[in-house]
Amino acid sequence: MEANLSYTSSEKSRTYLGATLGYLFDGYNLLLTTFLAAAIGTTFGVGRTTALIAVSTALVGSVVGGIGFGWVADRLGRRTALVFTILLFSVATIATGFSGNLNELFALQFVAGLGLGGEWGVGFSLLNEAWGERSKGLAGGFLQAMFPAGGLIGAQTAGYFLAHFSGATGWRYAYMFVGIISLVLLVLRLFVPESKVWLLQVEAKKTGKDVSSIVLKSPLAEIFSKDTLRWTIFGTIMVFGFMFYFYSGQTFYPSFFIAAHSPVTTIVTIGSLVGIIAEVIIGTSVDFLGRKKAAILFGVVSFLVIFPFLYTAYQAVGFTNLASYPSFWTYLLLYFFQSSFAAIFGVWLGELYPTRMRATGSNFAYMVGRGFGGGLAPIFVELLVASGGHLGISMSTGMIIGAAVMMVGVFGLKETKGVDVTKI
Repeated sequence: MEANLSYTSSEKSRTYLGATLGYLFDGYNLLLTTFLAAAIGTTFGVGRTTALIAVSTALVGSVVGGIGFGWVADRLGRRTALVFTILLFSVATIATGFSGNLNELFALQFVAGLGLGGEWGVGFSLLNEAWGERSKGLAGGFLQAMFPAGGLIGAQTAGYFLAHFSGATGWRYAYMFVGIISLVLLVLRLFVPESKVWLLQVEAKKTGKDVSSIVLKSPLAEIFSKDTLRWTIFGTIMVFGFMFYFYSGQTFYPSFFIAAHSPVTTIVTIGSLVGIIAEVIIGTSVDFLGRKKAAILFGVVSFLVIFPFLYTAYQAVGFTNLASYPSFWTYLLLYFFQSSFAAIFGVWLGELYPTRMRATGSNFAYMVGRGFGGGLAPIFVELLVASGGHLGISMSTGMIIGAAVMMVGVFGLKETKGVDVTKI
């Protein structure tokens, strides 16, 4: 059995390359929409804040897609789900460029979110089932690093198309570009091998082995059974808190730095590079510290580094250059941990569930947590600002609340380092 579950170097490489696409385009789409929002608003005669509802509709779509495609991955296969998720994202993103009104754009971004939502848990299920225990955290860190890498590319893409085309057409071409690229890269998914652990489960069902423990109920129902309910609840709380923390900052960093007349594209680009490095470092720590110890350590630090940013935002020192701009340095310190804590999620959440419900369980916790946390955070911060609050202080307030909730989820989960992921 052990030999049948081993992967060649080629199979691992194809698995990893195929899984990275979802994380890359997830970050890409988020930052792309954030930077295009002003141009979209101008085209349709609304403000930037209204145009940013597209981010929320994509997040809501990701909740539905995460649950639905998690079920598909557990029932029909990881590879099958990944092919359909990127196809759906590609077509919807290309169509977004042809939106005739704002409601059409919101609807199409919801559909794009359906595709993106299926990517996270399915990709990490493949990683958990294909990678060895010794370097699984490192591999997960690299995989999660594709999110800030995608964000970096998205920011640059938005800047290029807005600079070289009129505002009314530049944002359209930007969406069409990413949709076409993702459609071309769909070919890579066709060469991703199916999970051998999942295939073992299918074979066991066919031969009637261990019938009592094999998929007699829907995986969506099983993640709420007495054996896994706690992990589903606290996993969702952890992700909800993190996403409230993350989106309280991420959604408003461009506005915060634009208000200070600072070079926002340069600052966000440097922040994304820092985030990529941080994802790998924190992912690696999971291998030798364990999942829960790493989460506690970096969770506490993530909470503490909010306060230097809050202090410099409150002081409101004007921008002259990056070297002497305090908020730039406190942003980098904050973003190192803010962007990278999610590197712990994929391996940890996937190990909490057996094969028959792994994609459904991890996708549910991540996407429901992200949909509600990421969707509510911008609304909360906007309400604080609308009531007269300072933007930087309002952002920091949201981040403090989110980080605290995140730690509640962390303490409610168990250590899974060394768990047998071949369990059906």
